[in-house]
Amino acid sequence: MKESDVIVDMGPFAGEKGGEVIFNGSYEEILEDGPSLTGRYLSGRSRIEVPNVRRLIDARTKHIVIRGARANNLKDISVKFPLGMFTCVTGVSGSGKSTLINNILHSDLKKHFEGSYSEKIGEHDSVDGIEYIDGVEMVDQNPIGRTQEVIRSHI
Repeated sequence: MKESDVIVDMGPFAGEKGGEVIFNGSYEEILEDGPSLTGRYLSGRSRIEVPNVRRLIDARTKHIVIRGARANNLKDISVKFPLGMFTCVTGVSGSGKSTLINNILHSDLKKHFEGSYSEKIGEHDSVDGIEYIDGVEMVDQNPIGRTQEVIRSHI
């Protein structure tokens, strides 16, 4: 953001409570802007404190494991996701994030919980650990309140 010619901060909140230009100007100017939440965090006037203690992954932590993912750019990889904590999947554009999560993990779980699935599931050997969860919800770039797809099952 420091290298931007112009910063446009939209808000003041998400969804129906957004849609206004809160700030329009340079990086230096947004640091001094009162109404801009972005400016308050960039300047250090507002903070999100890092917790002193984080959850640990240990032998008791349950996981979902994708084995042998070979769809699109994925090269026969296996990935282990710990349950009960927030996990991020990151990488450069085209690295396989969407394929791994949307086309393999979500699709396989949807098939498991619904009993059938009409769309193509990305090629992989297995998804293990499904017994540790009772449903899946796809949260995409739409506002959370507007995410349409919720799949629930009680085992």
